[in-house]
Amino acid sequence: MIVSILVLTLILGALLMSSILFLSINAQKASFVQNSREEANTLARAMGLDPDYLEIKGIFANSVLSHRVVYVELAGTIGHGESFKQAKDSHLKFLQDTEFGGHGDNVYYLSEPIRDGNGKLIGVLKIGYDELRLANQAKHMIHRSVVFGLVYMWALMLITASLAMRLTNPIKSLQKACREIASGQIDKVLNIESNISEISGLGNDLEHMRRELVASNKKIAASEARYLTILDHAAEGIFIFDKQGVIHSFNRSAEQLFGYSEDEIVGRDIAALITPPGVFEHSKDHLKNFMQMEISRLIGRESELTGFHKDGSSFHMALKVRAVVLEEKEMYTAMAADISERKALMDHLKSVAEHDGLTGLYNRSYFQGELERLVDLTKRTKQPSALLYIDLDHFKYVNDTLGHNAGDRLLIEISTILVKRARKSDLIARLGGDEFTVLIYNTQADQVHDTAESFRKALADYPFKQGAEQVDIGCSIGVAMITKETQSAGEALSRADISCHLAKRGGRNRVHIFNPTDEADVTAMSVDMGWSRRIKEAIETGRFALACQPIVATHSGEIESFEVLTRILDEQNGLIMPSAFLPSAERFGLAGEIDKWVIVNAIETLAEQRIHSPGMRYSLKLSSQTISDLGVCDLIQETLRCSDLDPAALTFEVTESVAISDMSLAENFLSRLRQIGCKTSLDDFGSGMSSFSHLRDLPIDYVKIDGRFVKRMATSPVDQTIVKAMNEIAHALGKQTIAEFVEDEVTMNLLRAYGIDYAQGYYLGRPDVFMPCKAISDHVSRSLCLVSSAN
Repeated sequence: MIVSILVLTLILGALLMSSILFLSINAQKASFVQNSREEANTLARAMGLDPDYLEIKGIFANSVLSHRVVYVELAGTIGHGESFKQAKDSHLKFLQDTEFGGHGDNVYYLSEPIRDGNGKLIGVLKIGYDELRLANQAKHMIHRSVVFGLVYMWALMLITASLAMRLTNPIKSLQKACREIASGQIDKVLNIESNISEISGLGNDLEHMRRELVASNKKIAASEARYLTILDHAAEGIFIFDKQGVIHSFNRSAEQLFGYSEDEIVGRDIAALITPPGVFEHSKDHLKNFMQMEISRLIGRESELTGFHKDGSSFHMALKVRAVVLEEKEMYTAMAADISERKALMDHLKSVAEHDGLTGLYNRSYFQGELERLVDLTKRTKQPSALLYIDLDHFKYVNDTLGHNAGDRLLIEISTILVKRARKSDLIARLGGDEFTVLIYNTQADQVHDTAESFRKALADYPFKQGAEQVDIGCSIGVAMITKETQSAGEALSRADISCHLAKRGGRNRVHIFNPTDEADVTAMSVDMGWSRRIKEAIETGRFALACQPIVATHSGEIESFEVLTRILDEQNGLIMPSAFLPSAERFGLAGEIDKWVIVNAIETLAEQRIHSPGMRYSLKLSSQTISDLGVCDLIQETLRCSDLDPAALTFEVTESVAISDMSLAENFLSRLRQIGCKTSLDDFGSGMSSFSHLRDLPIDYVKIDGRFVKRMATSPVDQTIVKAMNEIAHALGKQTIAEFVEDEVTMNLLRAYGIDYAQGYYLGRPDVFMPCKAISDHVSRSLCLVSSAN
């Protein structure tokens, strides 16, 4: 850079000096020409005014002798053609010049006309001026200028070199500092000294940048240290891999999860973690398929895969993958967790939700879902199936005379017989009580009677023994074919139910296959059964009564509210329990009418009771028929208005199976109740596999945990875990929890320890059974609703 500056300075100096010298010499030449012309003109005019030849000759002789004029010639009458030259210039010959040095003879020739006083041309003056003197002067000037220029340029070079050194040294220092900073050497303090403010400022800015980089690197190092600490202490196994599946990092939890150390696994591909050991030799193909097809499905969401330990054993793994850019490369971060325990718990919950707790057979909820699927499948495949509805003939005798334990053992043994008799492809379920169903897949109408008869005979040949007592059980079986013409699962179940009742009416211990003529017998059969008529009469004559069971706060022991239960008063005012009439009410579409009666009378009763007990609250359970009728909400709102009852004093319950059977309908109905101001509750929570997935979507305030899990808590660690998990999930979603079927102090203490909000069961208070609630038929006075004390 210094050399460039010096060369540039020399060139500019030379150009400047040359220009000045050129202009100066040209100016002198121009002045010489101008002066010569003026002098020649003056001489010509003077000779024209006074043409004295001798005087003129003297003038020219002097001029020639002065060495300024080297040639004079007069032409015409005035000069007689005489010329004047210096002896050394005798060779000169007149050649007219137009510019200085025109002919290279060192003489500037010009001619001027000579005119007399009258303007008459009397001669011509030809004169030559010596150019050599001026040329010599120019040479001397050039020599002086060159000397001066050399001195000037030398001085200028020294000054320029000095300035360049002062300029370039700090810049070199800046360049060196920049290279050091770029290479990561940022610990050395920069001290760039320069009298040039811009360079000094640049040095200060660079030092400030260095300090900022030092501070930033410290923050990054601290952040990386925190990140590594968090990474190593994260509960999930976290590893990073590239687009080729090669693993780049592996945290401590991942080491514990898979059994590999970070040194062992980094550099290998993820096929070691997700490929079954038996196919590891094909892992490249597996890996290629995984990276091309599966990875996009995993990004941004949690998926379940099978993971493999270093020893080859497998485990259920939850894997969540995210795409990231690290060091300008597309990478993937994966979070893996062993969900084997959670999977086992969910499988257990699924099994509990789908199976009957006593017999281990599929329960009513699962059976109804499978029946709906089968009806839809049959419409598509045209392949018929059959539904068997089995009702034990003498179960009530065993249950009433030999006790409930005997009845439970009977149901278990009957279930075993049914399972042994059925094909592996058949589905057996317990609907409740002593009612069972069997789905016979892919069978023809001419085959189904023999199949049903084989089930009947298996139970007819079974004697139940209890001590010295032996009872022949037997069964009645109703059969309905499921064909492409079957409209719905409800239709199929109704036809099988009707057929079963016809079998019983025909003498029990027999099989009846539904046929179209049976439709005409439905009314007569229902009259024979009596329940449809009795339910209608009870509604019309007010033979229903209300009984209340307390719901107690687990920590304070105070009664929070009462669940209103329904009874029918028989002709002797004895109590008929819901289990006797509600199934028939559901089948014959009367459950909604019962609910409306209960709603109106419960609201009126509660309004009167709150006059003396302002804190009293009721909880009412609604059937599936009721929540499908939004007009019930209008009835509730109008009754509340007429009774002037605070809507918050009422909680309405729906069972989980009812809610999930039509989520949209349930959400609309429950939302409407909450808009009115009432509370809402989900009963039998945990009875279906949709429990957890739909709980967040339902507008409910309370969650009632299914009593099947509660009543065995005292002796079942599994049920304890399930109840605790349900409570935590409900609380996480902002719901309060109620545990039903609390039958002993141990269970109550466990519920209190788990943080369950409320409890309900015989241990805390039975519904009134010794003194029935007064029937409210005339809608006057108040219903008697007694609450027994806690045991």
